[in-house]
Amino acid sequence: MNKIKRYFLLYLPALLFLLAAAALTYYLINYVGFTKAETKPDYVFKDTQDVPVLLYHHVDKVGKGDSTISLKHFKRHMGLLTEAGYNTVTVSELADYVYGIAPLPENPVCVTFDDGYKSNYTLAFPFLKDNNLKATIFAIGCSFGKSTYKDTGIPIIPHFSYEEAKEMVGSGLVEIQSHTYDMHQSYDISGEGARELAIPHTKEQINDFKTIFKNDFKTYDDEYFKHFEKHITSFSYPHGISSDITEKILAECGVISTFTTRSGGKNTLKLNSPESLKKMYRITVTESMSDADFMRAITDIYGMPEAKTGDVEIEDKQ
Repeated sequence: MNKIKRYFLLYLPALLFLLAAAALTYYLINYVGFTKAETKPDYVFKDTQDVPVLLYHHVDKVGKGDSTISLKHFKRHMGLLTEAGYNTVTVSELADYVYGIAPLPENPVCVTFDDGYKSNYTLAFPFLKDNNLKATIFAIGCSFGKSTYKDTGIPIIPHFSYEEAKEMVGSGLVEIQSHTYDMHQSYDISGEGARELAIPHTKEQINDFKTIFKNDFKTYDDEYFKHFEKHITSFSYPHGISSDITEKILAECGVISTFTTRSGGKNTLKLNSPESLKKMYRITVTESMSDADFMRAITDIYGMPEAKTGDVEIEDKQ
């Protein structure tokens, strides 16, 4: 009996400690709101994945036309996507899915910008960072840090610098890809002979174009590697105009995905089908779109997000 009593007295403090810990845990969970840390859902590979891709350009306090969106509307659009159940992904994540490296989240959507305007850094990026949203910027290589057109001294909308680009990339939320190095020239400024598109000029010899385009790509890729220590893997066509010749050259250069400005078609990525990453459609977002217009531009092609089917009512809000 004395032996039992000694064991009881010996282990009593430990027993009381465990009971107190259990009581404290129960109190924190049920009355204070502390819970076990949430874990990221385990996404699974699907045989196919539909992915809408949105296209923006410049962001400003006041929007205008197809190429300048107001910061107010951009924020609203991102909020609508989140409310509807979409998850933003980068173009590299699309490739990771197709090549079987990593699955995509439910209801993926790509937010892209063309040209590389400084407003992407000063206005859009802070909002993306604050809300943990991802985007891909297709920047013009020769325009990094520039506020004038080439060597003319003619003012243009300012573009972000490599230092600013590295800050965005370092966040893990933004990636920079190619909109050519210098094949998105201005005909109005450069005049006849300006190379506005990444396709052969009329009557241009194919071999001449191949040499010019490869040199343009290599110039950008070499500079890109110096800053990011990796190579360009995605390409956005200037004005969305593509060609089979350019597609072939890009593939030889290691480009995995390409993007046009064509809308109306559906991007259906297929597991282990690299071709499904080529000449992808993008929905150009304009300032004049109402909330309903914006959402319908997506849902008319892709349907409602899976988890939100039947739950989301789109209303016009001006």
